[in-house]
Amino acid sequence: MITKDKVEAAQKEWLNGILIIGELKDDRVKCEEYTRNFISKMYGFDKYAVLFKPTKTSQIQFRNSFEGAL
Repeated sequence: MITKDKVEAAQKEWLNGILIIGELKDDRVKCEEYTRNFISKMYGFDKYAVLFKPTKTSQIQFRNSFEGAL
């Protein structure tokens, strides 16, 4: 069963991951490695159809693949 606590824990984990990606932005190799793991864990492209929309996109607004999200 999905509980409020589980949702809040997932949101916190997602937020922390986004913050780490921002901290790693100056080291492309580490940032990409972390981001690949983060996307795999948090979005489940390998299990489900995902409609990923980065916040500040203007040309290709929706990404439906792992590589597109990366």
